[in-house]
Amino acid sequence: MYQRSSFFSGIFVGIVILLLLVSGIGATVYMLRGNITFFSRASSLGATSPISFDNSYVFASPITAPSDGRQKIRITVFVLSPQGLGVSGKNVSLKLDKFLMLDTINGVTDDTGKSLFDISSTVAGDYKVEAWVDNSPISQTLKISFR
Repeated sequence: MYQRSSFFSGIFVGIVILLLLVSGIGATVYMLRGNITFFSRASSLGATSPISFDNSYVFASPITAPSDGRQKIRITVFVLSPQGLGVSGKNVSLKLDKFLMLDTINGVTDDTGKSLFDISSTVAGDYKVEAWVDNSPISQTLKISFR
């Protein structure tokens, strides 16, 4: 009797494993046939992709710096598609006040849609920063300060 029950439990385990394999294969075939694609937010779409000027964004780090001409504020611009994916190969420029000095680190977006700039000033004040992509403004603007 003991041997017979272990025989049936072995068959049961084999059937469960077989069902798991068949369901895994079925799910894989479904995803491949349905063209289900998973993208991360950092994926790139390339320079020919549409840009969402409302979805793209600009940020600064730090927001405030000394106005000694040496301390810099890093401006990062992310150019994104309507789906939130990075758009590479786009020319980015900043519209700045005449008292701000600009160092362009990367004026063309990389594979994640990122472009980098450093700003410094010898004149204290609050300044507005606007980012432009291919001669069109991004909706968001920044306010930075030099003290």
